[in-house]
Amino acid sequence: MPDDPEDQLPPGDGTPPLATGPLAAAPIVRTRNSRIVVAVVALVVCLAGGVITWIAGLGWFSVVLAVAAVFAVVDLTWTFRRRRARASE
Repeated sequence: MPDDPEDQLPPGDGTPPLATGPLAAAPIVRTRNSRIVVAVVALVVCLAGGVITWIAGLGWFSVVLAVAAVFAVVDLTWTFRRRRARASE
């Protein structure tokens, strides 16, 4: 058993092979797309949870969820802005 974990890597620079084919995307694009999906899900969950907790009479928790929804909107805005800047390069 080798002592160094680097000995277990395949020959080359140690990076995994990239996907190929028509549906393969660059790693930065996949990361940006998954960040958009996570932000949209967080926004929907925070808004729905805020409405439900407001109806249930937990106003303080509705405010917490509203603040989290604002962070999700800011994250979406920032991610779309970076996506547009990257596309124009």
